[in-house]
Amino acid sequence: MQVAQLPVGIYGHSGFAIDSFFYLGSLPWPLGSFSYIYVMGGKEADGHVSDEFRILDIRENPTGNTSDDNPRNPRYPFWSYVRAGNPQNGPIQYMPTGRYDFDVVMQWPDPSVGEQWKVYVFGGTDQNGNYVDSVDVFTFTDVYGPNTGTWSTISTLPKPAAGLNAAIGSDSTGFVYHVFGGRTIDEVIGDVFTMKDGNITPNALSLIPKQGAGLFYSFSAPDRPASDPWANTFTYYRVAGLAEDELDPYVEKFQVP
Repeated sequence: MQVAQLPVGIYGHSGFAIDSFFYLGSLPWPLGSFSYIYVMGGKEADGHVSDEFRILDIRENPTGNTSDDNPRNPRYPFWSYVRAGNPQNGPIQYMPTGRYDFDVVMQWPDPSVGEQWKVYVFGGTDQNGNYVDSVDVFTFTDVYGPNTGTWSTISTLPKPAAGLNAAIGSDSTGFVYHVFGGRTIDEVIGDVFTMKDGNITPNALSLIPKQGAGLFYSFSAPDRPASDPWANTFTYYRVAGLAEDELDPYVEKFQVP
């Protein structure tokens, strides 16, 4: 079933979803629950590399009132742009660098300490075919209305790469982020880098060199005692991908110390 349509077709894009109930629980009146899908970047049919950041409100128009309809796709969910100001009338909030074949990581908020929703963007390929080394972060303005915010560039990858994987993790002081593998100008790599507070360091962990892998992760290791350093940590599964000259069928399971 088709529920929405982008203005143009794209590939190599990335994105994430936010659901208020999963991360924030039931919201007090008059606040209402929300579920959004965000799509970033990508390459269009004419070769243009997009720097647009779009939001889809997946709640369908319940009234059938044409005044509430999405003009591009009547009586279906609303595609719009994530904007710097008013989500209806403000200027479009572009990504700092248009890119495709990249990865993103969403960080959930903690309203008790003023921590906002954030999305981190890693690597990719730009309009000129160059691999991107910047790490950009979009910080949403409102925990209860994540549709506006600001961009900043917080770090630089040691090796500009596309086709990489990125994931969130944690240590005793809070969130950390891991970057796995990818394709550089010289080779396909299996390097692992860890980013904390914008500082990126190499990890002793070495993986199968490949790009375009699927990455899945789960939190906690409930079968381990609390004294075990692997308890309450993230477990990652890296599935298949493209090695230097062949498709890779392997599934790697690992934990980052």
